[in-house]
Amino acid sequence: MPDHPTTVTGYENPNDQLNIGPLGVPGTDHNQWLYRMRCGHCGAEYAANGSDIHGRKCPECQGGAPSTGGWEPDRLDQAEASKINASNPGRGRDFELAVQAWLGTQGISTRQDVSINVGAASDRRPHKFDLGSDDPPVLVECKRHTWTSGGNAPSAKLTVWNEAMHYFACAPVQYQKMLVVLRSLRKGESLADHYIRRYGHLVPKGVEIWEFDEEEKQAQKLFTGS
Repeated sequence: MPDHPTTVTGYENPNDQLNIGPLGVPGTDHNQWLYRMRCGHCGAEYAANGSDIHGRKCPECQGGAPSTGGWEPDRLDQAEASKINASNPGRGRDFELAVQAWLGTQGISTRQDVSINVGAASDRRPHKFDLGSDDPPVLVECKRHTWTSGGNAPSAKLTVWNEAMHYFACAPVQYQKMLVVLRSLRKGESLADHYIRRYGHLVPKGVEIWEFDEEEKQAQKLFTGS
């Protein structure tokens, strides 16, 4: 164990402030990087320079300094998503290919980057969906998102799911519409189940939410908008 393990994920300082892990973002002090912190009392999350972790207090319940650099929870999620994407290039595309292969086993042959004219009114313009087919008419959006490393709902990522719902609502009615997401569990609840519980009212009529298990290479339908 190093003499000063404050930047090690899992370190908890004397004020019960837990280091969840590095954000991969430069800090505000010289040669410092930002770390995601969580309060052991109220659960608030914020960013801190590595050099500040030992003495940090919660900005919500202990009168500590605000999140360093203005990194509020939504921006923390965005930074974490960028870090994951940078360290795992092509994983989103690999997920699309895995979903495409599974659809093939269901008798649905799809193409990638299918462009369809969409619009909320008479003005319609092209939009690319991850996968699609004309026969049978199917449009598929694939999202390989997970819970945050701290076990929280990744609100910035779920906004992308809501955006997919908007495009599905604006697509021609003859298409079967599928949002296929990675199976990601936290305390027995999947991220898809969490989304349905919180945002199910935003899922357009007929749009299906499927959960894909990367290990089993199988998908299960969880929800259909009504």
